[in-house]
Amino acid sequence: MTAMRMDRTVSAAALEVEAGFRRQAGRLAVVAGLLLTAVGSFLPWIEGADLLSQRIVVDGLSRQADGALLIIVGMGQTGIVLSRSAAESRTMVIRVLPTVLGLVVLLTALTAHLDAATVIHGIESDGGTASISAGIWVATAGAALGALGGAWVTLSDRVRRGEWMTPGEYRQVLDRRTLVPVVAGLVGAAAGFAVGIMTALIGRTPDLTWGYVLIAALGTVLGGLVGHRIGRRLVGRHP
Repeated sequence: MTAMRMDRTVSAAALEVEAGFRRQAGRLAVVAGLLLTAVGSFLPWIEGADLLSQRIVVDGLSRQADGALLIIVGMGQTGIVLSRSAAESRTMVIRVLPTVLGLVVLLTALTAHLDAATVIHGIESDGGTASISAGIWVATAGAALGALGGAWVTLSDRVRRGEWMTPGEYRQVLDRRTLVPVVAGLVGAAAGFAVGIMTALIGRTPDLTWGYVLIAALGTVLGGLVGHRIGRRLVGRHP
């Protein structure tokens, strides 16, 4: 009976630590940034009317689909910052990844403004009128919040857990038995993303929808897993 109580106490303590881990300010900022980005991507980014006064509405998942890319990268960043194993990793690449992905999201949001300006120019060239709408600003705010949260997570983990790796650990990471599966996984993820997008576009309109985002995300995950397994087999490690 005493052992069972101790087990329950340990389990409760572990859950409390886990909950506290995910309530850290930087991680909450990344999650909030993803939610804002997703909401903003569904809202209109451009509104106007064509030459015949017919209404034009372009959201973040249409045309260049910058909103879709924001959501996909934001999901990856959120998965990293909510992973305890990633936070406890001493591998520099893993520890810096939240910041890198945050910058990718932010740069994508800035690119979205350039794409929106191009679309507006095209509409106006055809005799219509158009302007930036609130959705793109909501998505941009989410991207900025995610980038800030990612940088905060990287810095706070660095301060909290100290040095990243010793020279010996660097050599271990660069060993082919470790490096090949990682590289193969990244290549597989990129290939899976490309195949997912191409599959979604074949025989369809070039505008991406939320369903296409899910297909691309699924392709990325499956491609990464397959690539990682292939990499492990290449170096003689069991999956």
